[in-house]
Amino acid sequence: MTNQEIIRIATETLKRGKVPFSCCAWSNIQSARNAIRSGFRPAWVQVTAKEIDFIDRLNA
Repeated sequence: MTNQEIIRIATETLKRGKVPFSCCAWSNIQSARNAIRSGFRPAWVQVTAKEIDFIDRLNA
């Protein structure tokens, strides 16, 4: 797919009130690379914090 085709599809999608996005865990490197190669760019990161006692129980 050429850059012009990607821009055309994205423009048509935006005109319909939709925002194209791709979502994956950063630990899923293959999926993240595929999204980046497809023209998506990182826009936000979600972080989860847990109490140290919870983490210690997971690692026991």
